[in-house]
Amino acid sequence: MEARQLDVHWYTFWTQIIAIALVILLAILWFAGLGPAATPCCQPASGAVAALATPSPLMSAASAPASAPTASASAEAFHFTVSAAQGLQVAGATAAVGWWDQRDKLDALLKQGDHIEISGDASQVSLRGNVDSAEAKAQLGASLQALLGPQVTLDNQLQVVAAAPSPASSTPAAAPSNPESSPATVATATLPPVVEVYFAVGKSALPPQTAAELNKVVTYLKAHPDSRAVISGYHDSSGSAALNAALSKRRAQAVQAALVAAGVPEVQTELRKPQNTTGSGDPAQARRVDVSVLNGQ
Repeated sequence: MEARQLDVHWYTFWTQIIAIALVILLAILWFAGLGPAATPCCQPASGAVAALATPSPLMSAASAPASAPTASASAEAFHFTVSAAQGLQVAGATAAVGWWDQRDKLDALLKQGDHIEISGDASQVSLRGNVDSAEAKAQLGASLQALLGPQVTLDNQLQVVAAAPSPASSTPAAAPSNPESSPATVATATLPPVVEVYFAVGKSALPPQTAAELNKVVTYLKAHPDSRAVISGYHDSSGSAALNAALSKRRAQAVQAALVAAGVPEVQTELRKPQNTTGSGDPAQARRVDVSVLNGQ
């Protein structure tokens, strides 16, 4: 009888031990997220769902459209030149240029003077050529500025050239009484047009015909001490920008030296670096020096 009671006692003891162990094990599984309630049947664990819902960088790159355009870091900046002789030449993107949809109005401005040329970029524009009065210069500059808008800086380099008298209003000229009124001096009363001196590739040496091309400029400057020659050098679009800038300056200095050698005082010459030293036109036309005469300005 005592042996039977002992067996029941040990049976009860081990049953309690096993039950306690099962409770402890279930608690551990529940806290670890591995219990029956943590992962329902036929449903992936939350970690697996998160992994599937969040694509990896490799998957994102692979799923991106293969034809998506990429911006070019070396895109050419906007620049344009327009003249009656060459028409409109443009480089670079025009999307950010506010006045570009009204560019047809440039044609009307070209007809308001002689040898009118308009060139520049999205922020600065130069206006060059000849007009017959200061009023025409101011009016043409104002018209162009209104077209470009206030965000663009306009450099008005128009030259005022006196208009030739009409035959109806002309009167017989008196015979010259002194050398100052000789026919050669009278012929210099009109500002000479802009002279363009063209250079060979990579060279700053003056071409042989330079003296003849500068003859009218030299004659006018000698007859009008209050006038001066503005000299600007240009280069073509090939090669290093730093080397081209130095080359265009040497070309301008060579033309200045030619004027001084012809008897023009150096104080009547001015080297003026243009806003954009890349010349307009084809490469042969771009490699040049422009000589403009300013009278009492």
